[in-house]
Amino acid sequence: MNQSKTTWILTFILLAGLTTGVFHIVNKSKIPFLQGKRYFDQGEFVKATPYLEKALQHNPNSVKTLLKLANAYQWSDQFNKAIQTFEKALRLDKKNLIVKKGLAETLSWEKEYDRSIALYKEILKEENEQESKKMIAEMYIWQKQYTQAIETLDNYLVRFPNDEKARFLKAQAYVYSGQGEKAVPLLKELLDKE
Repeated sequence: MNQSKTTWILTFILLAGLTTGVFHIVNKSKIPFLQGKRYFDQGEFVKATPYLEKALQHNPNSVKTLLKLANAYQWSDQFNKAIQTFEKALRLDKKNLIVKKGLAETLSWEKEYDRSIALYKEILKEENEQESKKMIAEMYIWQKQYTQAIETLDNYLVRFPNDEKARFLKAQAYVYSGQGEKAVPLLKELLDKE
């Protein structure tokens, strides 16, 4: 047998072995992932978590599984676990905006406003995403930083003047800051639209 034929056969055997091994790992993680996803899609987040955790045992670097698990933790009020899981997914895929948004949202629920705002600002650098700006303003309101909230919303409303939620948030910031008279026209406009 000549050397090139032997090399070809050995390469084929090596590739077949590697492919089989990878297929086995993917398959072992896919079944529990699909079971977890089924429960997740039905809104049964607590039931979904053990299956998603098992899928991660077989494929610990699956950002898709980490994201689904973090969301399951989030929706079952296990915020610390959700944060840790989002952070792991973000370490694996630093540019994933869905992971960043999930982490920012969960951080805000845990009142880690500074970290959450920093993440939302990072998201805005990568994508001019409307919801992120409103979330930043809302967190400023939660922290009683009404001037920053109003400024953020003013800048936002220049681009999206008809956004009712942003207009309501601005009115809310005015009311909470003791400037109720500035909120009245905004609220009146919103009521007139209905």
